[in-house]
Amino acid sequence: MASLPGGTVTFLFTDIEGSTSLWEKHPGLMAESLQVHNDILCRAIEGNGGVVFRFVGDAIYAAFPTAPQALSAAVHGQRELACAEWNELDALRVRMGIHTGEAIPNEAGDYDSHTMNRVARVMSAGHGGQILLSDVSAKLCERNLPEGIDLLDQGRHRLKGLTWLEHLYQVCGSGLVKEFPPLNTLDLYPHNLPLQLTSFLGREKEITRVRDLINDNRLVTLTGPGGVGKTRLSLEVAFQALEDFPDGAWFVELAIIREPEALPLAVAKAIGLQDKKNVITPDILLNYLNGKKALIILDNCEHLVESCAAFAEMLLTRISGVSILVTSRESFQMQGEAVYIVPSLNFPRPGQLLVFENIKSYEAVRLFEERARTVHNDFQLSQQNAGSVARICQHLDGIPLAIELAAARANTLTIDQIADRLADVFGLLNSGRRTSLPRHKTLLAAIRWSYDLLNHKERSLLCRLSVFIGGWSLNAAEEVCSGNGLSRGDVFDLLCSLINKSMVVVQQSQAEELRYSLLETIRRYAEEELLEVGQSDWAARQHFEYFLVEAEENNNLLQGSTALKAFMWFVREQPNLQAARKWAESGVPPHDLPGAERLAAITHRDWHGHGTHRLTRFDR
Repeated sequence: MASLPGGTVTFLFTDIEGSTSLWEKHPGLMAESLQVHNDILCRAIEGNGGVVFRFVGDAIYAAFPTAPQALSAAVHGQRELACAEWNELDALRVRMGIHTGEAIPNEAGDYDSHTMNRVARVMSAGHGGQILLSDVSAKLCERNLPEGIDLLDQGRHRLKGLTWLEHLYQVCGSGLVKEFPPLNTLDLYPHNLPLQLTSFLGREKEITRVRDLINDNRLVTLTGPGGVGKTRLSLEVAFQALEDFPDGAWFVELAIIREPEALPLAVAKAIGLQDKKNVITPDILLNYLNGKKALIILDNCEHLVESCAAFAEMLLTRISGVSILVTSRESFQMQGEAVYIVPSLNFPRPGQLLVFENIKSYEAVRLFEERARTVHNDFQLSQQNAGSVARICQHLDGIPLAIELAAARANTLTIDQIADRLADVFGLLNSGRRTSLPRHKTLLAAIRWSYDLLNHKERSLLCRLSVFIGGWSLNAAEEVCSGNGLSRGDVFDLLCSLINKSMVVVQQSQAEELRYSLLETIRRYAEEELLEVGQSDWAARQHFEYFLVEAEENNNLLQGSTALKAFMWFVREQPNLQAARKWAESGVPPHDLPGAERLAAITHRDWHGHGTHRLTRFDR
């Protein structure tokens, strides 16, 4: 076998239409026909400088150094197939797809490249006898087309499993069939899903998990704080699941709906149900959906959560073919509901020692780089700015909305300036896209939307929790936050409510009890609200007194069988201990200088073994 091309490679994939049925009915004749098929295509491929590197059943995968060579091979192959002498089965109908991208051959004489996923989808969109080219391959071929060959524009299409829309072209000319049915793409399936103007980065595990949940449950709710990407994830999952819902996937935006009575009408408009009087009753909706297999996406339900839950229960208990995907900062807490908490994008953690070449493995970093490039065409992630990009992603907790807003400043500030100005995070991230929903125009608006949906006691607890740095235990929350109108019992119930409403995060911990935390952006907002209501010093004193007592008790346990547990408490609570000490030493006069000195005497050790949290460094 000739050596495989590497670098920028053009792939030609072929497949026989209807081959499974032919093998089942006529295995002997099909074996004869396959030999003719293989001989013709291998000659066409090798005669135009290509290499066949894999046979998959009756499909052929070939690689070429250039796109015009792949196109010429495909044209010659189709013409020869049409003129060949066949047995009683008649001519085999072969679909072909061509795409160009980066690929490096491996030691096994094959390729491991995402480029192959796209060429496979390009081929699968076609019909027997049809040759399809991706946009990049078409551009490489347009000035070097074989004589008598033209490219027919098929428009942009969404291909299964792929984020980017693909502009497809059909090869036309003498000896080739021109008329075919519509392409086999996701555009064949009815939907009103809005196309996105930016790429969808990462989230492969999340997409797979949510799709699995939809397969097993008729009601799936995506929860998480504002800006974490619930809507975008729901749209990506819905696009990929279109084949599973022949009667459509229908996106219903509820952020602009204020009255529960308007919910049935909003759903009806989304699925295309028209009523001259603009009055849609639940019965009309149920009758329309009866017998259909469809997916309904209820987006942004948190302000109508009870009404949406009742509506979902009505649909699901009376229509068997409908599934519902919900995005909300609070789940419905319904029987049969599967809840998926959408995580932040992964990002470099403080204290990690990172190699620059690996920095793009983090989704948050890739998102910042891509969005920064949209406002500053020359922006490149470099050894010099990678540390600041990592700091930005850390400070913003990997929240996509916050990262996009920060990246939008790359046209007016250096990356170092953006990182340094995040101390005033709400002032810096105060400008978003004009076409965004109001609550997504600024980071402050996104958090305020959630905050305004809380009741008075929930807001009070959230503000008090802002005094914790690096997380807290349930006992710490009950001790520090109770008083001034909140009992210990209130704290527990309200904490559960804030968790359900995606305002408080349950940390993954190896400790004996669960720990909780606030995203830094939410903590900063709650901290400002705490100052506004005049309880900042009160809460800080509660925090200091609790950790002083706990530190002294654990210090006495640093020997014998309790030593390891006590040591781990100091490691875990170091950020809180530092914050408590800082508050006690601040003020004129100091808030509690004697207490600060007692705490300093206990916490002078280097509990982490490497000092306090280091800034992320990048070494080659």
